Amino acid sequence: MLREMTRRQLLKAAALVGSGGLLAACEPKVVQVTTVVEKVVKETVMVEGTPQVVEKVVKETVVIEKEVEKIVEVEKTGFDPATVVWWHGWSSPGAIEGFTKIVDAYHELDTGVTIDRQGVDSYTMEDKLLTAVAGGNPPDLGVCCVRYAQFYARGVIAPLDDFIDTSTKINKDEFAEGMFEACSWRGRTYGVPACECGPRFGLLVNQDHVEEAGMDPTNLPETWEDMWEWHQKITTYDDAGNLERLWCDPLDASGASGPSAATATYFAVAMGLKIWDPVSLTFDFNNEKWVEALTTIKRFYDDVGVEKMDGMKAASGGWTGSPNSAFPSGFESSIIIGYYSPGQMAFHTPDMKLTAGWPPTSPSRRGVKVQNVSGHPIYIPILSEVKEQAFDFIEFITDDFAVDVLFNTNGFLGGKKKYYDPDGEKAKQYPGLDWYMRSAVEADELWPSDVIPISAYANSEWRQARNAVRYGDMTPEEAAETMQERCTEELANAFPELMA
Repeated sequence: MLREMTRRQLLKAAALVGSGGLLAACEPKVVQVTTVVEKVVKETVMVEGTPQVVEKVVKETVVIEKEVEKIVEVEKTGFDPATVVWWHGWSSPGAIEGFTKIVDAYHELDTGVTIDRQGVDSYTMEDKLLTAVAGGNPPDLGVCCVRYAQFYARGVIAPLDDFIDTSTKINKDEFAEGMFEACSWRGRTYGVPACECGPRFGLLVNQDHVEEAGMDPTNLPETWEDMWEWHQKITTYDDAGNLERLWCDPLDASGASGPSAATATYFAVAMGLKIWDPVSLTFDFNNEKWVEALTTIKRFYDDVGVEKMDGMKAASGGWTGSPNSAFPSGFESSIIIGYYSPGQMAFHTPDMKLTAGWPPTSPSRRGVKVQNVSGHPIYIPILSEVKEQAFDFIEFITDDFAVDVLFNTNGFLGGKKKYYDPDGEKAKQYPGLDWYMRSAVEADELWPSDVIPISAYANSEWRQARNAVRYGDMTPEEAAETMQERCTEELANAFPELMA
């Protein structure tokens, strides 16, 4: 039967038979079913010695022919009806609204597939997934907020090459440069860029704050030396010495990004340092450029005070996803963040005047325009028993309708190049977004995201290194050397087969 064919076989068959075959598949399916029916029979009975004809109802089991609608739908899609459990991150009201609309629209297609959408806290997603995998009960789909590379390398996520190769809706060539490279490991593809993709780095500035300080919002800082000068003029304190306005926390939002398949490491990009070599499988943290990055961070924290900066983070963290965060609330005057921020800011603080520009680099790289265009892959765990049905939803959520929904509700973009048109209608919708879209095509250096099998460990070491430097427990040189040693050792211990 057709419904027993694999998706790959179905697509190949459709290509061979042409439109005639497809029309035949859509004809109603007639099947024989056994059912109980009632019918009226006449019977002669004796009433007081006189024969009379009477009617009575009797039940009878019969076999009839019936059109079964669900079988028609199964044959059109090529797989059995199923429930697909989908875990996603992002819990802002706009994101939830968008995901709900997408799932509702998918259900209206009546493919026989039901999407069980489950929002999972971004900060606990990885632990929850690890627990579910260990218990043999992971979701059928996942997106956001895990260290994808380590799941690729461990064989937790299913390769999707066969699905992608036969898909009529997903063409790798249509996606932005580097997108699918960040979804791949050792020559196989483990996800499709989805839901939230785009340029990762930009300097987003509160224009009013800049003008109040007598600075020019059309001539933003190009290097971290420039950032220091602006910090001196814009950061202010009250009479008691409390932080009143902060120009920029170098570790806020994307400034703190570490090795990830979804985002490159900002300070490595800014310094022009390739911290990971995917061919030799080696790190390069013990480098003067990495020392320079740590020294730059320490300079800002020393000036403001580590406790004050950490207090600010505790009171108003959250990037731009919340109106109470440091930048949207007007406490922080600039932030290093991705393309999604203009859309979020339009929802939270529509009256704030924003200016976006190139992320600052090291002084020696003045004028170099850097960018990383990346995204979150939607993936299928290897233990899922409904992979074909799950991939059908992947095709839906990466296509134009779903991308438009998420853009209109939350400012998110998809992974295809056509979505980064700086002159298109999308670019005009949120102030500053046109700059991000332009950066995707005008950057001098378009950096890839790092697919590191111990990315979680490397990120932990990055946090420890910068904390040790900020608090004076290590010099930048010591922290860089320690990161190099520990990450190299962990890779050898975790993946001895790779190092062999």
